[in-house]
Amino acid sequence: MVAHTPVAAGGASGAAVTAAVASAGAGAAGGAPLQVRLRVAGGGQGEKDYTLTVSSADSVAALKLQLAGSNADGLVATKMRMFCAGRELSDDLTLDAARLVPDIVVQVYLRPK
Repeated sequence: MVAHTPVAAGGASGAAVTAAVASAGAGAAGGAPLQVRLRVAGGGQGEKDYTLTVSSADSVAALKLQLAGSNADGLVATKMRMFCAGRELSDDLTLDAARLVPDIVVQVYLRPK
């Protein structure tokens, strides 16, 4: 279940991110709906904000794929690094385990192409 609302205005994904999604049980039942605000910077695009509603049982890798598929800005999941509360979020971490709370802002930095 994904609802997305770009605040400002797909990308491709790699095998590593896809594997992390599968191994982390992305979209697993039992997760609570969670609204996540993402601030994307880098890649020569300036800063843009997005809001996604996801499951707290989703993995960080799944969040990257959902962000990449939610817009036409050409974001690529394998080029994203996500940070929250001063720490990088690893792809295999669930959003619950990352301790994301509703309306928290996740910083997304794009690696150079």
